[in-house]
Amino acid sequence: MTEQEIGTTHRYRAIEIPALRQWRRRAALSQVELGKLAEVSSGTIAKIESARRRARPSTVRKLARALDITPQELVRTPRRLG
Repeated sequence: MTEQEIGTTHRYRAIEIPALRQWRRRAALSQVELGKLAEVSSGTIAKIESARRRARPSTVRKLARALDITPQELVRTPRRLG
């Protein structure tokens, strides 16, 4: 997924983040800690991790920035993270 596909416009497509929990754990962060770093509620993070909610492009960018990865890495289909 390209930066343009992740979106910068008001019209957007909600994005699944299947590996968010893996990335968060790899960074040794709790949902609350990641939420504070990304300026996203921990409730939103919990819903995204449990696939009850998809993320807005702006949320994808905030989470990726907080995890020090690219948005493209964050939205990839999960593989076992090292």
